[in-house]
Amino acid sequence: MLKRVSNAIAQRRPAPFWILWPLALLVAACTSNAGNEAAIQARSEIAGRHNDLVLPDLEAIPVDAGPLKIVATTGIIGDVASNIAGDDADISVLMAANQDPHGYQTTAGDLRLAADADVVFVNGWRLEEGLLDDLNNAAGETPFVPVSAGIEGRIFTDGAGIGGQGSEQFRVDSHVWLAPSNVVQWVDNIELALIALDPNNAGKYRDRAETYREHLSELENYYNERLETIEPSRRVMVTNHDAFGYFADEFGFEVVGTVLPGDSTLAEPASRD
Repeated sequence: MLKRVSNAIAQRRPAPFWILWPLALLVAACTSNAGNEAAIQARSEIAGRHNDLVLPDLEAIPVDAGPLKIVATTGIIGDVASNIAGDDADISVLMAANQDPHGYQTTAGDLRLAADADVVFVNGWRLEEGLLDDLNNAAGETPFVPVSAGIEGRIFTDGAGIGGQGSEQFRVDSHVWLAPSNVVQWVDNIELALIALDPNNAGKYRDRAETYREHLSELENYYNERLETIEPSRRVMVTNHDAFGYFADEFGFEVVGTVLPGDSTLAEPASRD
């Protein structure tokens, strides 16, 4: 049901990472200023420490600047953004298909893309924990938009979030897209951001966003029809890590166990798990 967009993946040169990394850090350091510091401070509020993600204030990009330059951290976010932006923006996705967002390591190309972008779409709640801090330091005044803003996040009550057992940090479940109703909120947020940045194309963004919301409604209906064949008493799940909570809540499942502790694939399982 979800239309894939083939132009979402950014092309990178295969230069050795250890050669490009110092240059990228030098460029980032030389371009920092008071405005950058304010932007970094604002983006730190999107770090995912609390269940209160908000959209940043965005200013329209000058018309003569060309198409919007959008960076999305994951292919899932890039797919949604591409369906709304259409041909009116250039979208680069940092993570290729099948890459683990929890363990992804930043490249120098990622830093350049973030520094040159008009906006960076992130999940929120630090799904991309190996990426955000580096992007935050390199992005200058580029705004970060947490697409999960407005979603009521699931809280890990046992302290087993990304921060580890007993940690008070990063305890909001970031796997929101596994419930179609949450992706509708992504669509709303991306639509608002694109209209704010590029008001001249507002009508086209609205039309595409509405079409995508219709696709998501069809997808949710499909889920409900298929899952009706499973008796409520048998709707139990065991997963590799705690990523299906939103799906379980929306469709009446119980997650009875996970192999990896917490919501990150970076955790190490015990023998009993």
